[in-house]
Amino acid sequence: MKDWTYSKVSDYSSRLTCALSEVLNVEKDKVFVGGEEKMFFYRLKGHLDIGEQFCAECIYDVMHLLKAFEDLSSVDRYKKRWKLSVLGFYYKIKGVKKNESEKALSLLQDNKRVIHFAAHLRREDFVLPNITKLFFSYPPKNRTMRSKFKKSLLENGFDRGEAEFLHNIFPLSHLEAYSVLRSHKMQRENNLSLVCTSVYGVMIDPLLAAMMKGNNTKKVYVQHGGYYGLVNNLAHQIEVEASDEMLWWGVGEDNVFPTRYSLCDSNRASEVVRVVCSLNTTLHDDFFLARIAKIKKNSSCYFEVVGHPRSDKKSTEYDRYGLSDKDHAYSAIVIYDNALHSLLFSRLINKQPFFVVDGFDYQPQHYNAGRFLDLMRYSGIMSDLDTVMWKVGYMMRMSKEQRNKYFRELANPLIEYIYSLPKLNELYDV
Repeated sequence: MKDWTYSKVSDYSSRLTCALSEVLNVEKDKVFVGGEEKMFFYRLKGHLDIGEQFCAECIYDVMHLLKAFEDLSSVDRYKKRWKLSVLGFYYKIKGVKKNESEKALSLLQDNKRVIHFAAHLRREDFVLPNITKLFFSYPPKNRTMRSKFKKSLLENGFDRGEAEFLHNIFPLSHLEAYSVLRSHKMQRENNLSLVCTSVYGVMIDPLLAAMMKGNNTKKVYVQHGGYYGLVNNLAHQIEVEASDEMLWWGVGEDNVFPTRYSLCDSNRASEVVRVVCSLNTTLHDDFFLARIAKIKKNSSCYFEVVGHPRSDKKSTEYDRYGLSDKDHAYSAIVIYDNALHSLLFSRLINKQPFFVVDGFDYQPQHYNAGRFLDLMRYSGIMSDLDTVMWKVGYMMRMSKEQRNKYFRELANPLIEYIYSLPKLNELYDV
């Protein structure tokens, strides 16, 4: 879709809200809680243009991207695949769901302010799990309601292809399940004043979203990945505009410590140097992978080049696609092709050796974003590829202890900055 801007997303959002308001017989400001419909359209932008030519693959792709709003009402044969996801299996393990349920009930009964798993490392005692998965079951698709929805979409300016597409894939959470969620016992009995989450948090946990709508809860959205603050990104603008307060990992106006990642033992690191590439690796340097391959061939260090999971699988330059948390955590040194990687924050809070290849055309959105980049350059963590590889070679001749000490001294200005930021639970006394 051409000219896909915030105003364009807002236009689609407004018309969708009107259509749903008529079908659900509720006021417009009661339909959505905080930007989830705008993010929905932002993710759908490559599919709405398909019009009447939409197909099952597109529905699955959208479902895979969103993972929620919570259950996409898509082709039936894809529902079974989604329900058998890893998270679904996790909740079926004996005892786990009971423990999670007790934890959730305790947190909601004892606190007016909660930190949602979409904003924090989920295993902490004060973090609220996905309550929709624990306390709610979706009703089946209602053909009559969907026909009414399609008619309302057409009356509110959607063309036939768009209306048909949305009629088929629009989430159960905001059609068939809407009134059930709004009248749910938990929504009535819990009066939340503040929730720390993200726009994806309210998309994947619609029972929490219903509680927030019912109580006029303050929405605090928290950065939950890379890219934030360093480029002009429509998805981030949606989150900022939809939240009552936006918190960043050191790259925005109001910042918190990146508590999405766990601390690990750096002394367990392997002797493998991993080069982690983004999806658009070659955009800023057409010879990046070729140069890495040459250095890898001539180096005594063991290098592993990791391609993005959605990278071109035909490339012979990658040793693997995607990286487990464990392999990432226990790499001797990690080299990122730019500073947009979310994994970078995991290495940073663990004070583990990493470097960033400079050269990407950043667009800092705030003074602190520029400061973050400057601290990496000033400390020597972000440099040109040749300088980075020289430092890696130098450090790999050290013992693990020496290597970690050398990096921590090198990166001290950046580490001190990140560790000066307040932790989310301390900021809101949760």
